[in-house]
Amino acid sequence: RPQLIPWSVNTLAQAAALAALEDVAFAAETHAWLEAERGSFQERLRSLAGCWRVFPSRVNFFLLRMERTGLTAPELAARLARRGLAIRDASNFLGLGERYVRVAVRGAGENRHLLEELGKEF
Repeated sequence: RPQLIPWSVNTLAQAAALAALEDVAFAAETHAWLEAERGSFQERLRSLAGCWRVFPSRVNFFLLRMERTGLTAPELAARLARRGLAIRDASNFLGLGERYVRVAVRGAGENRHLLEELGKEF
């Protein structure tokens, strides 16, 4: 790690970041949307009874442990990728194993589509 080159951010990106930080209304709207969609998505993930352990989240993604499948995380990620869906294989995260994936909270339609496709796998 001491050998890593610092990641630079250009002036335009810095200005955009500062402007975004000043947009308090947008931040509040986004936070409210995320709270609502995250709760709904979590309930629907848990409705796939016995398929997952859904770990609590306060951010825009969920960590899931597959419970009832012969698939590994890399296999599930690859199968969904062939159908145009991206989930994060978390099997290489420190302390996790081949049964862990991470899914992002997206819009209601995208979340519903992901759940439909996950339902086909379990």
